[in-house]
Amino acid sequence: MLVTRDHEMKNTHREEIKKTEVAILATAHNSAEDQDEWVVAIINLKSRILREFKNRERPWFATFSRTAKLTIATIK
Repeated sequence: MLVTRDHEMKNTHREEIKKTEVAILATAHNSAEDQDEWVVAIINLKSRILREFKNRERPWFATFSRTAKLTIATIK
């Protein structure tokens, strides 16, 4: 699993991602000044992230918000 602040990675690196078995978790916005907010969101989403990582066919891409909302997209 790759965790990144680049929420546009799905669009800018689509062909490269499709060749992998990666799961990418990106921040919904990279403008947060306090990175602790993102850490708290990941902690709150931990069980859902682990479930998706285990059960979802890869590659896949998800964004998460500071309010712990997870949005998953397939890479086609």
